[in-house]
Amino acid sequence: MSGEAVLTVEDLTVRVGRTAAVEGVGFTIEAGTRVGLIGESGSGKTLTALSVMGLLAEGLSASGAVRHHGRELLGLTEAEMCQVRGDTITMVFQEPMTALNPVMKIGRQVAESLRIHRGASRAEALERAADLLEQVRLPDARSRLEAYPHQLSGGQRQRVMIALALACGPELIIADEPTTALDVTVQAQILVLLRDLVTETGASLLLITHDLAVVSNVCEEVLVMYGGRIVESGPTGEVFSDPRHPYTAGLLAAVPEIELGVERARRLPTIPGSVPGLGRFPSGCVFRNRCARADAECEQEPPSETIAPGRSVACFHRLRPGEAAEILGVPVAAPGYETGAGS
Repeated sequence: MSGEAVLTVEDLTVRVGRTAAVEGVGFTIEAGTRVGLIGESGSGKTLTALSVMGLLAEGLSASGAVRHHGRELLGLTEAEMCQVRGDTITMVFQEPMTALNPVMKIGRQVAESLRIHRGASRAEALERAADLLEQVRLPDARSRLEAYPHQLSGGQRQRVMIALALACGPELIIADEPTTALDVTVQAQILVLLRDLVTETGASLLLITHDLAVVSNVCEEVLVMYGGRIVESGPTGEVFSDPRHPYTAGLLAAVPEIELGVERARRLPTIPGSVPGLGRFPSGCVFRNRCARADAECEQEPPSETIAPGRSVACFHRLRPGEAAEILGVPVAAPGYETGAGS
């Protein structure tokens, strides 16, 4: 895509003490683009998002560059970041019950950002809050202004979080596993709502998840993360139909075929081992201790190489075009497995 960059991340490194939990991460999110960030737990996805938001916990530090329309965000004071957070960049957190203030009414929480960032009066902010709750399809929206978070269901609380994120008309929404705590039916409703609202408002979206089907249905671009590094990136349809990094292929191979629209059953393959703990990833290629293709060359860190317009892979022994389908014996992205483009 060739739109204006809303967010540019270059050589982002997040350290816990002296140990790098995220290292050398770079990507660009253009205006109106929906981008998925996927990988197993412990890959560094949430730390990347928290770095962008300036919300890293005490003891963690970020270096590199995080630019919003060319303005460097790393190094801004808390007061300066507060002018960005909730205004032009917002975040939908994983668990709304901990993100919402339990002793503050829903209406006041949604209205607060409008009063801070837009200078709205209390009455104006509450009226707009009611409109936002209706926009996110919260049942009995206006009566919910007086409710407390514990009086709502998990799905309703997440709708409130989305309303909070939309309040000031942000340019970028970061959604960190926004449906993890919800049942499957409610998950689908929330994801469709989020996708539709982002499309309607023209905002960009960075969706962090481990669910490949979600990314396929919501996102146009995908970033695959492992060991604190981006190992593959590109248009969602291309990456999922023809993965070139062994880790991406392993993730896709482990998706149950019922989700992929394939009728026949097969034993699901697994990626050997598990994600190492912080500071225990191997040197060189962080995936080499779990990869069947690894050899002595992989003791060096592979550079990220462009293999097609908009596509990059960091692997010395990447898969050939179409090789993933040959290995699995079935198409990786079978008919019926929708992609975000055109959704």
